Amino acid sequence: VTLQVDGSTDLYGVSFEDTKGICVDNFSVRGNSGLGLGGVSEQMYKSFDAMHPYDLVVISYGLNVANAKSKNYDWYTKGMSQTIGMMKRAFPKASVLVVGCSDRGQKVDGVLQTMPGIKELIEAQRKMAADNQVCFYNLFEAMGGDSTMVKWAGMKPKLANGDYTHPTYYGGKKVAEIITGTILYEKEKYERRKKSM
Repeated sequence: VTLQVDGSTDLYGVSFEDTKGICVDNFSVRGNSGLGLGGVSEQMYKSFDAMHPYDLVVISYGLNVANAKSKNYDWYTKGMSQTIGMMKRAFPKASVLVVGCSDRGQKVDGVLQTMPGIKELIEAQRKMAADNQVCFYNLFEAMGGDSTMVKWAGMKPKLANGDYTHPTYYGGKKVAEIITGTILYEKEKYERRKKSM
């Protein structure tokens, strides 16, 4: 492929996907709360959707705003609700899925355990999804709940890094299998229900 441009051209991405199968576009920004998604113009998202219509938009952010001292995440869910609204307008035929944050370990009184504030954040994310009429997936519970990252960091092979926050390659693979398994199970349930109608 040869690309010829005159002068200055801004490129935001190049798409070489096939028309069959599943394609994933990942807007991954390390250390981001997800609020940065609102900094992209709605028209830009609409342009993406016009070129490659989306079926599902997954919003999986939040762990970077988790704070051991915070019990109130209204400021965060207010901003993310605006982002969800924009996603719904920009991708009108797509379903939106909010994935709640995973576990994050921290020493509390000398004991490694789930960081205080994580459960409050997940509950805020659940309420935010309900208020915006989009789906919610509790990744924290699906991974194993309390102190999962501490347990995963002690496994062989390790499923979590020593920061008790980030999964390793093997942990990421396990998370992908958990989420994919749930989606496929729900799809099968839907198809069975549809046939019985």
